Amino acid sequence: MRLPLESITDAFYTVDREWRFTYVNQHAKALWRRQDDVIGKNVWQEFPESEPLIFGVQLRKAMAEQVTVNFEGFYSPWGVWLAMRAYPSPEGLAVYFHDITARKHAEEASLRLAAIVESSDDAIISKSLDGVVTSWNAAAERIFGYRAKEMIGEPILRLIPEDRHEEELRILERLRQGERVDHFETVRRTKDGQLLDVSVAISPLRNEYGTIIGASKIARDITKQKQLEKELAQRAAELERLNAELQQFGYIVSHDLQEPLRTITNFVQLLAAHLHEKVDAEAAEFITFVVDGAQRMQGLITDLLAYTRVDAQPKAFTAVDSEALLARVLEDLQLAIQEQAAELSHDVLPMVQGDAGHLGLVFQNLIGNALKFRSESPLRIHITAH
Repeated sequence: MRLPLESITDAFYTVDREWRFTYVNQHAKALWRRQDDVIGKNVWQEFPESEPLIFGVQLRKAMAEQVTVNFEGFYSPWGVWLAMRAYPSPEGLAVYFHDITARKHAEEASLRLAAIVESSDDAIISKSLDGVVTSWNAAAERIFGYRAKEMIGEPILRLIPEDRHEEELRILERLRQGERVDHFETVRRTKDGQLLDVSVAISPLRNEYGTIIGASKIARDITKQKQLEKELAQRAAELERLNAELQQFGYIVSHDLQEPLRTITNFVQLLAAHLHEKVDAEAAEFITFVVDGAQRMQGLITDLLAYTRVDAQPKAFTAVDSEALLARVLEDLQLAIQEQAAELSHDVLPMVQGDAGHLGLVFQNLIGNALKFRSESPLRIHITAH
């Protein structure tokens, strides 16, 4: 008997009714990771850790009840799964066993994958190379409305609008060539006739020999995403239209303001020249303030006019003394600062690369807002830069 018992792929041993080893083949010794002679030794003394496990329980049952047992269990001392069969005889037990750890891991991976497939929010479908559905998950039922029993064994063309059937033929041909199809956006029809925008990813399925036998497909419903993209495009177009109107309005306003401002500036200068000998120092200072303010306003209007021209090219950045720029803005806001009794301070501000006109508007708007929107507490405004 030794020749066939040594040639079988299973590990094999026999014990007598006193649980002493009477035969052990080489496969068993290799699985036990020991080559010493155990013939005549007691099983439970050699492997005491196995007695409280399922292995000890089932083997004792086979011996006591003279019944065949066939079971699987995790042998924690070795960290492996074993499948075991024990056959009783009047002399004792004949025991076959082998390592099934790889199979168990594959089963666990398969179960995990099945759980992922069933819990996925995306439709996960497999089909043969002639386009017949072979699997259909819960998300596919939810998205397309067909139950699994309605689709398995049916052509996938049931989901595809007639004007897109050629598309499916091209996809199947690519799959036969071993190609993947990634993030392909198309349209599919539900059971109730509704058309859905979907994004699909399709991969060839291979058997254990590497032969392509079908395809797996993940389909994601992107109908809401497409609707949102459409709405965003409409809003962008509307915003572009409003922006164009605003630019045109700004151009008209800034252009129309130039002439009256020029008139004010000219007449103030004429008034100053006419009254040159007749005004005191204080009045002359007031006239100077008016002329300076009008000239600064002229500069702001010129910048606004340039800014609102659709075809205007961006200004090249230049070195801007932000502290000197702030001083000019504070002159324009001097009256408002005095009316609010605001205390305004600033750190040393740096030279920066930028557009003096735009940066001046930033200072003007921020300080203007601070002056307008305030509590009853004494107003303190501090400007610093990083």
